[in-house]
Amino acid sequence: MHLILKIVELGRAARNNANIKNRQPIRKIFVKMKKNLDDDYKKIILDELNIKEMEVVDDNEIYFDKKFVDYNLKPNLKSLGKKCGKYINKIKEFLVEKKNDFGFIEELKNGVDLDFDNEKVKIFSDDVLIEKENKGDFVLSENKNILVVLDKKLD
Repeated sequence: MHLILKIVELGRAARNNANIKNRQPIRKIFVKMKKNLDDDYKKIILDELNIKEMEVVDDNEIYFDKKFVDYNLKPNLKSLGKKCGKYINKIKEFLVEKKNDFGFIEELKNGVDLDFDNEKVKIFSDDVLIEKENKGDFVLSENKNILVVLDKKLD
């Protein structure tokens, strides 16, 4: 039941972000998590959130959320300022070009080598702030283990 409560809580947060009251029925919810849910649990969630349909997506599908959000990449000035302060503007420009490049975002976990004026700089995921921006008719809400996406179209 703790998992069900968490999904409902995230669903309500997404509704609040979209300014959609709970009495207004929504077409669909997507839930990305490690476990699958029984139909009885899905029914509880759908009733609680006033949603018609639910799709549970396996947590291993790494590019699932690219359908629903855009990624904005910005330098983390706290860590990059110490490491490579004189190249911060070039890094900022580079990150703007890499917006929504999911391969690059994955590579950051192991580190990415950049070359500025024949000087190598290595950046990691801690050096980059990744901001998610809702795309189209979708609203995203997440915690560490669960990602909930609401289709804002009223039904």
